Amino acid sequence: DPVRYRVGTLNGVMSGAATVTVTFARIGLALENRISDNRDLNGNGITDAGDLAAFEFTVTNTGNVPLTGVTVAATSLPMPGLVCDPVDLAAGAGAVLHCTGAGYVITDQDMQAGEIAMSATAHATDPWGLPVSARDMIEQPVTQPVEPTLRLTKHALLTRIRAGQDVPFEITVEN
Repeated sequence: DPVRYRVGTLNGVMSGAATVTVTFARIGLALENRISDNRDLNGNGITDAGDLAAFEFTVTNTGNVPLTGVTVAATSLPMPGLVCDPVDLAAGAGAVLHCTGAGYVITDQDMQAGEIAMSATAHATDPWGLPVSARDMIEQPVTQPVEPTLRLTKHALLTRIRAGQDVPFEITVEN
């Protein structure tokens, strides 16, 4: 809110009214990480252990001052080649980071847990050179492939059978 004031001298002479608006810096950074693609590396046609989950990182400046050098600095899953090009963000702006090495090979443990869980941390610098960070956690469900099974039951409809006789059967198939 603006502040209105008047200045007076020691002998009582008053100035005209003046208004000052003070804006306080609000620093904020948000991060969203998500799986943008699954690549079937083992060629079996389903997403499972051995396949690659490709991650995408979106950063947003939620403050009212610019941020510089915004990038993802760490993830909880092994991504040894992860490098994201840093970006500068104006107040309120967002960007999808251009990253290389943002892939994770899905493990048997992920499949058994039923999800791929990963946290990531983004870092930036405010206009005064102070660090700013944001963290995001993703829990993406993965499902175990179901082995197809059929059960076949065959039952003769006659109780007494002679040699050479046609025998009708009832066949039941269950999935």
